[in-house]
Amino acid sequence: MTPQKDARKVVFFSDAPYTGGAERYLHLLASGLDRSRYEPSVVICRAEKLKRFREWLERDGITVHEIEWDGVFSMRGARSFARVVRDLSPQIVHLNLPGPFDSKYGLAAPVAKRAGAARVVATEHLPMIKSFPKAGILRGISGRFIDRVITVSADNRKYLVEEHGVDPDKIRVVYNGIPDLRGRPGALRRPEKTGRSRGMEIIMVGALEERKGHRLMIDAMADLPDDVFLSIIGEGGLAASLAKFAEDRKVASRVRFSGYRDDVASIMSEADLLVLPTALDAAPYVVLEALSCGLPVVASGIYGLPELVMDGRTGILTAPGDREDLLKAVKRMYAEPGLRARMSESCRRDYLERFTVGKSVLETMAVYDELF
Repeated sequence: MTPQKDARKVVFFSDAPYTGGAERYLHLLASGLDRSRYEPSVVICRAEKLKRFREWLERDGITVHEIEWDGVFSMRGARSFARVVRDLSPQIVHLNLPGPFDSKYGLAAPVAKRAGAARVVATEHLPMIKSFPKAGILRGISGRFIDRVITVSADNRKYLVEEHGVDPDKIRVVYNGIPDLRGRPGALRRPEKTGRSRGMEIIMVGALEERKGHRLMIDAMADLPDDVFLSIIGEGGLAASLAKFAEDRKVASRVRFSGYRDDVASIMSEADLLVLPTALDAAPYVVLEALSCGLPVVASGIYGLPELVMDGRTGILTAPGDREDLLKAVKRMYAEPGLRARMSESCRRDYLERFTVGKSVLETMAVYDELF
């Protein structure tokens, strides 16, 4: 949609060095804005691993501006950002903060205000990450220049107030949302079963990082039936060590490493269960994707996850880092296909009622509206 003449300009800023969930948030929000009311553009710091992110934005007609802002206190970087803000003259600068250290510890906010931005909004994704003293001082300074703080779970609110000193009156909770993924053709075909008629295909989707719990799930595979298979979707430095671990646990024949895939919805359409034994997540998109596809979830019951996965209705919540609790939940899902079928229906209902991208964008625009 072509922006209208009286549409307010929104400039999004991210200094992330790679494309992850927070960048997907920014893309979905920017591309979903009502262009008759808000005209989006995006400022990023130049990085090779942001190529995919830039392609998403440009495909949807969103102008992308690249700057060089390497060090937190780089005056050259700050001037480069300020120059873009002055040239665009936005009513809103919206900072994307995957963690407390991003957007230069929020220092992009005072830079934006001094460059003429009327209002500054920040989205906080993982405020439970501890800040060190210097970071706390910097965020205290930057926070005075931020007019509204959007966060992606109600659980995040207490960390923003208690850990980062955010004024509670500034905080608004807006859940992430995604486009409906249901109905796309399946691409994943289950491996040959070994004598059992039912079987189960489990998937894990996300960066191969220790906090995501891949090792815990691979370890649990050793005590699951031979017709349970695990597909691990994602990239990261742990790929080789996780593959070796699967060999050591004698489950390598039932664990598939698929790397990065851009057809996750198709894979989910063929799976029976999503597992996310994470130690650090607030509102991961992979859970919303599963809900959209009607795929039940077994996930750690931490931070914002109990707000996404309704324990016993759309999935099962487990204690983080607890192998036996994870194993018990997966075994129950294996043994009760009827439970999985009922949960699948509930997943779809929850997605349609709570987690559509349209709902998320409308609620974010309502935050913008209240600033004017």
